[in-house]
Amino acid sequence: MPAEVTYTNIRLWDGQADGYSDHRSVSVANGMITAVGESRGQSRDFAGLTCLPGLIDAHVHMTLDPNIPSVDEQLKQSRATIEAKMLKRTKAMVNAGITTARDLGGGDWLELNLRDRIEA
Repeated sequence: MPAEVTYTNIRLWDGQADGYSDHRSVSVANGMITAVGESRGQSRDFAGLTCLPGLIDAHVHMTLDPNIPSVDEQLKQSRATIEAKMLKRTKAMVNAGITTARDLGGGDWLELNLRDRIEA
């Protein structure tokens, strides 16, 4: 794969505007956006597709450690351990491209504390 690729003929939405951007291309190198609205490197036609600001995970339980299958073992963890693991999982999600997550709860409202930390 070339070092830099420009995806052309796409609709761009920034996640906040009422409509699409006037720009019709996004250039990417090494997994990072390098330009919007200008061509760089090899060009690929993505007509009919829409570029969004990130991925959405609509069903998460941030307080649950996916490496612990037992409910009893989950409940034995300290609050500090759970919060540290939540922060680590949050960073891993962002690094994977997930910018929005809907947490369906886990008890003790720790997911709301995490949300507030992120907001701050």
